[in-house]
Amino acid sequence: MQRQLWLSFFLMLVFVAGVVLWWSRPRQHDTGRYLIGWAENVVDRIGVEPPYLSEPSFIKLFDHALYVADNGDWSVKKYSLDGKLLARYGGRRGEGPGELLGIGDIAVYREHLWVVDIRARKLLHFDEKTGRYLGEFKTPDLHPLRIAQVGPYLFVMGLG
Repeated sequence: MQRQLWLSFFLMLVFVAGVVLWWSRPRQHDTGRYLIGWAENVVDRIGVEPPYLSEPSFIKLFDHALYVADNGDWSVKKYSLDGKLLARYGGRRGEGPGELLGIGDIAVYREHLWVVDIRARKLLHFDEKTGRYLGEFKTPDLHPLRIAQVGPYLFVMGLG
């Protein structure tokens, strides 16, 4: 009898914890997440207009533009330094052409954007100006993590 009472209490506790976690979960796109930029006396917000930043994971600066990896909608967004959206790369979750599963790193060199997809184990190649998908390289023997383009060389660091 006492064992059934403890089991009932435990199940009720698990149920209540589940309801609390569900109720307090973050709601996507309620207000949109954004970046705040400080420059001398100017404070500006980036990503407050559609397409919102839902889960920005990192930001990089290349050629006077900000590139933000957003794992919430599986895209890389390019912003001018004054916060205007210039381009969007990727944007779909999956394994089809140009689709991403998890953004690990990005590199820009000579009007080409390279994206490391850490979950799909591939490098995606986009036209940096237009956002057009140009191709991909699968890395089945390497779990790519970081990328750097130096001169004509593309360096990929990963786990083998």
